[in-house]
Amino acid sequence: MPLWTTYLANWTCNRDKIIEYLQAFDSSHGVTTKYVMRNRGNNEIAPLAATLLRWKLAENRFRANQISKEELEQAWNRYEKEYMAQLTPPMDDDNGAFDWIANVAHESAEKMHVILVCFEKDAAHCHRRLLAEHVKASWPEIVDYKGELPNSFLGNGALKDYLLVE
Repeated sequence: MPLWTTYLANWTCNRDKIIEYLQAFDSSHGVTTKYVMRNRGNNEIAPLAATLLRWKLAENRFRANQISKEELEQAWNRYEKEYMAQLTPPMDDDNGAFDWIANVAHESAEKMHVILVCFEKDAAHCHRRLLAEHVKASWPEIVDYKGELPNSFLGNGALKDYLLVE
């Protein structure tokens, strides 16, 4: 079943309205929305605070021309490595991430669509994409990661038609 990602940042409409829209959509169209940010009930798969802080500092330093693009990519590679280690802890040190990922994969098999949502606009540098790719790699027979939902469909009533066509 399809697995999608999207974000709440920089939408032209109110975030609360988008959340309300997605919740209503969930209940009536076989969609499960997972908010994959800290303090949204999914902390086991949110990036560790130190990992996220290091990445955000690197982004800010890059925007201020204090580090090169190469240094920014090195910071992203470190973030990615640390986050993937968080998702795949040693078997004797499970932090809940494996169970969360397994549940999402199985929900994806039972529902029409699963949408992973966070705040970061750039999916190329966001944990939601890494998480979605990890879920797909872990359960390729039941999960089809489709990529980012076009945000133009969210909040204007066209999401149902878009998901049903895909």
